[in-house]
Parts: sequence; C-alpha cells; structure tokens
Amino acid sequence: MMKYPAWAFERPNTVLKAIAPVVEGSMYVRIDRDRIRQFSSHFMESDIRHWMTSSPVDLSGLSDDQKLAFLFVFNSISFSYWGNPKWLVPLEGNDHPRGTFCMLASLRKAVADGRPILNPEYLATIRREEVAEILRGTTEIPMLSERCAILRELGEGTIKWRGKFANFIEAARSDALDLVLIVRSAFPSFTDASFIGDNYKLQVDFYKRAQLLVSDIHTVFRGNGYGNLSRVEELTACADYILPMVLRHFGILVYNQTLAEQVDGGIQIPKDDQKEIEIRANTIFAVELLREELRERFPGITSMDLNDYLWLARTEILEHVKHHLTRTTAY
Repeated sequence: MMKYPAWAFERPNTVLKAIAPVVEGSMYVRIDRDRIRQFSSHFMESDIRHWMTSSPVDLSGLSDDQKLAFLFVFNSISFSYWGNPKWLVPLEGNDHPRGTFCMLASLRKAVADGRPILNPEYLATIRREEVAEILRGTTEIPMLSERCAILRELGEGTIKWRGKFANFIEAARSDALDLVLIVRSAFPSFTDASFIGDNYKLQVDFYKRAQLLVSDIHTVFRGNGYGNLSRVEELTACADYILPMVLRHFGILVYNQTLAEQVDGGIQIPKDDQKEIEIRANTIFAVELLREELRERFPGITSMDLNDYLWLARTEILEHVKHHLTRTTAY
C-alpha cells in the first residue's frame, strides 16, 4: 500500500485530495518509484511542449473570441475515439492521424465551411444529422448521439451565461481552478467523477476534460488575454486512456495479472469499475510524483507539461501496445 504524501493534500486542486484513498488502497495498479527516477534522469527541457504543437490544424485565422469558442466546442466532445474500425478523418500528409487531431480538423473545416458551430444559439438546437455530417469520417464516430446532446448542452448553458464563452472566464476572475469548477457547474457533461466506498458515498473527482479545456485556453492564448490565468500550474494531468498506456510502457504504472490480461486482451472495463478508477487515480498521482522528481532541475515544470509530453509520446510506441478500453464521455 502506498503512503500518500502530505504535500498532495496541501495543494489547492481538490482532485489530488479526491484520489488519495484510491491510490492508497489500490489492488490492481501500483506505481514503480524506481522507474520514475529512471524516467526523470532522461527528461530534457526540450521535451516540454504543448500537445497542439503537433497538430496539423491551424487556429491562427480565428479571432480571439472564435478561438475561445472553438476550444469550448472541441473539449466538450473530445473523447472516446477508439474502436474497430477506428473513426478517422483523412488528413493531408498524415497517414495515421490521431482521433484528437481528426476532431480538430473536422471542427476547423466546419468553421471554414460557414457552419455556425461557434454560435451557442446554433449549438442549442443542433441535430444529430448535422453532427454526423460535421464529424463524417471513415466510419461513424462512437457515441455520436452523446456528442450531439453535449453540444446542445454547451449551447444552452452558454446562453444562460448571456451567450458568451468569455463570461465564464470573467466569472472565474481568470483563476484556472475556479474556471474548472464553473465549467463543471455550467455543463453537467464536464462533471467527471466516480464513487467508491461503502454505499458509494465517497466521490472521486477527475475533471479530465474541464482541466484540459482550461490548460488549452492558457496555452493557445500564450498566457495573454483569455489565457492570462492564475493557478494554471495547479492543474493535474488528465486521466484518459493514452497517459496510463504510456506510463505502463515506461514501467511507471504496473498492473497486476488480472488487469494486465484484461487490458492486453482488449476486454472492456466498465466505467466506474474499481480497475478503471485505479488506473485513472494512479495516472494522476504518478504524474505528480514525476513532477516532484523533476522540480529540482526544472522548477517551473507543471503536471500539464508532463501530461502533454506523455500524450505526444504515444506516437513513439508500437501499435500493438494496448490501452484500457472504457466507453465513456469522460475521456
């Protein structure tokens, strides 16, 4: 059993407090501290870059308000791309595009084609057929109906906030952690939590998409304007299905035989299953341990810096390496 350190409880991000009992009581997943030290010894400052730097999609032609709206729309429906066959959108010069980049490309093309997907009034009444047309790819994207419902929620929720995405940042007083909570409150689909313990009374918050949205706003605007957010360094890594796969590949996350066989065999793990919760909680905590290990060499390094490094490292891992399969709107 791993002892959860005091410094994690002292951090203001409630996610770190929420995952503590899961990490301490994990039965299926453990963290190898030696591998963390080994990984850290080879980490270079040049490895720090935002995930969008590898994106083939250019947002520079959009106004600031359009970019902000685009990031809200994108992060609201950026989840669950895996499948057989996998949903893909052919991108010029990229034979093996990632689902995330395909989503960016689909939405950017929709804007270029004049579809008003950045307008909350349009989103509030968008039809499934329209979403299907916007996200047309090699096969139907998983959870199409859920994505449609979330876009409607995004439109309706923003209309209640006087129709401007900028109002959320104003209400948060440009505080990254407060913005995460406001987004979660305004849009229930951003509420990413599981429940554990007797009668499932203990809530474990992850807030993957809400935190990634806030991080993207900060980075895309280069820390200026809408991106001038305080406490952005307190965001945690985003517990999805890519990060734990990469951490396991590096030997930092270790699965017991039961979980390893399930993941490697492509057997789906239900949302909120104990195994899935442990994977996500230990992913976040492993990144925090990496950050602590690296802080002496790189004092300004953030968990999101490491999040982006690990996410981008997926392209360097052989395709036969498996990630866990959980069908969910959370990631």
